Amino acid sequence: MTPQYILKQTRRERDMTLGQIAEMLDTSNQRVSQWEQGDAIPVERIRAWANEKRFPEWVHNMAWQMWLAHLEQQHTALGEQMDEVRQSIGIES
Repeated sequence: MTPQYILKQTRRERDMTLGQIAEMLDTSNQRVSQWEQGDAIPVERIRAWANEKRFPEWVHNMAWQMWLAHLEQQHTALGEQMDEVRQSIGIES
């Protein structure tokens, strides 16, 4: 699962338009659409949604799920890089 997928899934579960969730997240409709289509969501934004008290609890929960998904993506990418290095120097995994 990706942060982008979590955003889209949350918006749909809450039956919100792009405009409604954009207003809630202090951004534009276009930006939400770009994120939902695969653009990276800045980690600083995710952090703000998770921690700033002005956002409702469901936004905090969405953000924490996004953060975990982001960390999982980084973990997977790091594992792939380590495998490539092992292969390049002839070490079996």
